[in-house]
Order: sequence, then structure tokens, then C-alpha cells
Amino acid sequence: ALLAGVPDLPRGLRGLDPSDSVLAAKTVRPPKAKSLEEDEIRQRAEAARANLSRARAGFLPRLNGVARIDWKGRASPFSEDPSWTVGLSASWNILGGAGVWGGAQDAAGKCREAEAGLDALQARQEMESAAEGARLEDARERLAIAKESWEQAKESHRIARRRYEEGVVTATEVVALPLIVCRT
Repeated sequence: ALLAGVPDLPRGLRGLDPSDSVLAAKTVRPPKAKSLEEDEIRQRAEAARANLSRARAGFLPRLNGVARIDWKGRASPFSEDPSWTVGLSASWNILGGAGVWGGAQDAAGKCREAEAGLDALQARQEMESAAEGARLEDARERLAIAKESWEQAKESHRIARRRYEEGVVTATEVVALPLIVCRT
């Protein structure tokens, strides 16, 4: 390397500096945006809850009302008499409870199934996040090892250059040093 006119490490190695790596940052990746799968599972759970409420409402009495006003033309008989109707209806299906109860149980089962799917999704996301954290920590450890190797290579090159300048080693050993460094 000294014979080629390069006083320091070879060009390919001079530009490498792992200190500016993304892995050196101490921040963890920001939380992921909601995935389509997560949206789908959440909407299924909401729909199952709404269906359960609808099924349970079958036990409640029903109250219906109606109001009507009839407009009569001038040519119709009794055109001066106002015509209107008001009605109110209440119903409660007491004897149909077994069918309503079965529907409510079915809806409750589907609601539990949707909630379990949501819990499974959250558990899987936590597991994936933990795995990403472990991979990040491994990468940081590898980066620290690479930094240490880099410093040792620079020091080794400095020592070899110094030994060459003092005439202790040959130029072949100094030129071969970057190849040895590149392999490690």
C-alpha cells in the first residue's frame, strides 16, 4: 500500500465507517401502521359485538307507533271533515324465547371467537416486536464487534507501515496486509 502511494488503508477500506450506521441509533423502529389484517379482525369483532346486542334485543318488548293524515280533494264527499289516524302497538314474544335464546348464544359464541382472534393478533404482534428487538440487539452487538475489528485493522496497518518504514518487514508483507484484513 505504501509503494502504491496510499499512506493509509486501501481505498475500499478507507470509506467504511460503521459508526454512522442505522444500527448505531438507540431508537427502536416506530410502531407499524395498522395492517389490513388488523383492520379486518377489529371490524369483525365490532360486528360480532353489534350482532350480539341485536340478538339480545330479541328478549325486549317491541313498541311501534304510526300516525297518518289524509288530505281530501274538494270534489270528495266529506271534504270538510279532517281525517287522521294515530296508532300504537306493543308486542312481546314471550313464548318464542328458546329461538331468541339460541340466536343470542350463537351470537355470543361468534363474539368470543372474534375476540379470541383479536387477542391472537395482538399476541402475534407482541411476539414479532420482541423478535425484532432481539434481532436489533444482535445487529448492534455485531456492529460493536465490527467497530472493534475495524480499529484493530487500522492499528495493525499502522504498525505494519511503521515496521516497513524502519525496514523490519518487506513491501510484500505490507501489501498483503489489506487482503488479510479484508478476509477477517
